[in-house]
Amino acid sequence: MAAITAERVKELREKSGAGMMECKKALEHNDGDLEKSIKWLREKGIASAEKKAGRAAAEGLAGLRVSGSSGVIVELNCETDFVARTEKFLALLDAATASAAAAADLPGDPAAAAAALSAARAADGRTLEEHVKAAIGTLGENMALARVLRLTVARGALGSYRHSDGKLASLVALECGRPDTASRPEVVELARDLAMQVAGNLPPAEVVSRDQVSPELLKREREIALTQAQQAGAGKPQAIIEKIAEGKVNKVLQELTLLEQAFIKDPSVKVGDLVQRAAAKVGDTLKVSGFVRLKVGVK
Repeated sequence: MAAITAERVKELREKSGAGMMECKKALEHNDGDLEKSIKWLREKGIASAEKKAGRAAAEGLAGLRVSGSSGVIVELNCETDFVARTEKFLALLDAATASAAAAADLPGDPAAAAAALSAARAADGRTLEEHVKAAIGTLGENMALARVLRLTVARGALGSYRHSDGKLASLVALECGRPDTASRPEVVELARDLAMQVAGNLPPAEVVSRDQVSPELLKREREIALTQAQQAGAGKPQAIIEKIAEGKVNKVLQELTLLEQAFIKDPSVKVGDLVQRAAAKVGDTLKVSGFVRLKVGVK
């Protein structure tokens, strides 16, 4: 069994939201395996679904830029929030975001896209990585271009949102049936509201619609729900336990599916209904084709 260090316990606590003793017990029960420990805690009802993505200690800011039908989000990390607010750091973030927006072809993987962007040369002939190293020398902190996310809309509106603290940003692609619909005030407002939903709702959405849920995610949630149902319904018929488990799975899928979430501005309305209402108002089809979300330090 792997040694259960204080650092390992702390890491599990940050990722699960559970207490120190529960985390230590979970690691001991699962031979120090982090993912198995998170699952074990969730089965016990100790860890919540919204914590599964985990948190890291990194500071920094997220840059956001939309140009026409394409938008990018860039994460630039540093060691302290103090440095993240300096003019030098903000200028570097702005340059990185502009470079990402102008890049013709970047890998789909956020980390790989950041690596490719770092190697690209700026107008002065130096790479972005060289500019980062120069800033490290000036500000005295380690820095890194961590992730770059891109989203495009084929024909429609691109909604964007960046939180006031600069650490959370999102993009949503809202496809329209007719090109002129994208400029309608109702559609522009809806696209922004959807981006705010993606950024601010907890737990954050993982898919647009339920048909996009992966078999792996579904299997994981069913296993967790069945274990919870068996614990809560001890002595009850298996059919009842399975019905309870299915209800739990359905609730989680509603939380992870954007169109099934309660609208963050009006919880009495589902996001999918909000989109349909707007479509009826403008007399055109509207469809959410994708979204991306980035929170600094959270993978």
